[in-house]
Amino acid sequence: MTPASARQHPGSTWWESFAITDWGWTVPAFAAAFALLMAITLAPWLFTGTGVILGFALLSAVATATLRRDMVGALSAATLLRYTLVDATLIAFSVHPLAQLSQAATVFAGLHPRPMAPFGGLLLAFAFVCAFYATLGIAGHARKSRPGRRAVAAVVAVVAALLAYDGYRQFVEHARIREAREAGVTSYERAAGKKIGHLDRLQVGNSLHGFDNRVGAVALDREGRYLVAGNIHYYAGKDAIGLVRLLADGTLDRDFAAMPPGDPAGYAPSRMLVAPDGSIVINRPLPGSPAPASGLMRLRPDGAIDTAFRPDVALDPNDRAFIDNLGMLPDGSLLAISPRRFVQREQDSCLYRFDSSGARDRAFEAAAMRALYGAWNAKGPAVACSIHAFDRLASGQILVRGIFPSSGHRQELIRLNADGTQDPAYQSALGAEPVAFGLATQAGEYFAVRHVQVPGLKPAGYRSTCAKFGADGRPDPSFRLSADRIQRIEHVAMQPDGKLILAGSLRAMDYGAIIRVLPNGDPDPSFGGPAGVVRVDSFLTNLIVQSDGRIVIAGEFRSVTPASGSRVERYGIARLLPDGSLDSTFVPR
Repeated sequence: MTPASARQHPGSTWWESFAITDWGWTVPAFAAAFALLMAITLAPWLFTGTGVILGFALLSAVATATLRRDMVGALSAATLLRYTLVDATLIAFSVHPLAQLSQAATVFAGLHPRPMAPFGGLLLAFAFVCAFYATLGIAGHARKSRPGRRAVAAVVAVVAALLAYDGYRQFVEHARIREAREAGVTSYERAAGKKIGHLDRLQVGNSLHGFDNRVGAVALDREGRYLVAGNIHYYAGKDAIGLVRLLADGTLDRDFAAMPPGDPAGYAPSRMLVAPDGSIVINRPLPGSPAPASGLMRLRPDGAIDTAFRPDVALDPNDRAFIDNLGMLPDGSLLAISPRRFVQREQDSCLYRFDSSGARDRAFEAAAMRALYGAWNAKGPAVACSIHAFDRLASGQILVRGIFPSSGHRQELIRLNADGTQDPAYQSALGAEPVAFGLATQAGEYFAVRHVQVPGLKPAGYRSTCAKFGADGRPDPSFRLSADRIQRIEHVAMQPDGKLILAGSLRAMDYGAIIRVLPNGDPDPSFGGPAGVVRVDSFLTNLIVQSDGRIVIAGEFRSVTPASGSRVERYGIARLLPDGSLDSTFVPR
């Protein structure tokens, strides 16, 4: 199939396309692709799945083939494929910026478009044009015979009926969501005593089942309440900026001090710790606060800034970075990995320990540096800080993972005593393969997650394994989670009964799968139902297990689907029962 007026070059080249030989092909494809993206913006209730997009492409292509009879001819499959890829790229990059500008105009006009990823329209337009051309080719060849025309008509009728059914079903669901959003916006405006703009209306509406944006960190305090931080503005239709506290039933705690005005994306902490006295340590400076360069701050239990905490951290001007690796010891002292890249002076350290006032424990730091890096006179002019992570054990000891002089440039585990000296009884056996992250149990066992590179594997390019090491550092052969069990592991936690919870992906593009494994590493089929998998529709950023075995998950998801049950709307945060079923007693409100 090719246009009758197309110029056929003696030697076809890879850059040839319908756009170059006959704009009669490109104009309808461009118009249909633009119409598709605008329809997604103005009618998000209709275009929500790949099937609908391909169906729209089929109908557009058949209509084009019917109206342009001169566009029917002979064309090989290879040439059609080459033309399709060139034109799809050309049209996608042409339509996408126009669609983005149109979406901005609809935002300004208050039409409440569906938020689209920055390059989402580019991918949709490319996929649509490919489907449009392929369908056009099939339809064009089918029109050469009467049976072919009948088959095309039948297929078009079926697709049109399916689109009408699916569109009506999604329209009803969209109307229900819209009514709930408007009710939430009305309630917010009544409580706030002010009218809000279009973008705020959209954010308030999105927050009715949780948070309006990505949750970055979650911590549990002594009273069973949840400290939640992230790029957030609203929760359950209420103001909730940057850092908030939720009660155990999901209610927003209004007794927690509101954060000062500012952009939460810049000051929301990525790590929070709760001290034995109920105070909260965060690793980002709040707007207007006298925080040090490291960003370490302490809040009182009610959320007010504790100005008595002044951590003794003096970073070099070229090495300033926030501290992201924090841990709380049983006596309330704070342990942190230095964000600096090199230690250049004897008083510097790669591992900080602060008391309740922020003063550093120099004796502990000196002992830890000797245990990890050797004597100072053997270090040379500078030492690369190579501590990757640490875990506090129930015994008061600290398990440190990193690359140290004794490891021969391999990762290893070193166990430090409470005073910073090395425990010689612990013999690390991590092996040569690097560890991405790990989990240490209170008993001293260690679960090491590795990412094994697999060429060509999409989207991450690797599979994950998880190995277990005993309290003495030796491998435990009774536990083995091989790379073919789960494609990507991103979070590991342990329930009080010793069962391991893993979150990640079971296959490509399976963003949020949560499973539980048995002591031997096999998946537990009873977790959450017969399938043994709990799913969320987007990424997880946090997974914590409470002392009662309940599981709190956080991230940027919009729904949770237990293994036995239907999809439930939960935005950014949800709680599961120990068996993996959704905890219905935790409801955003």
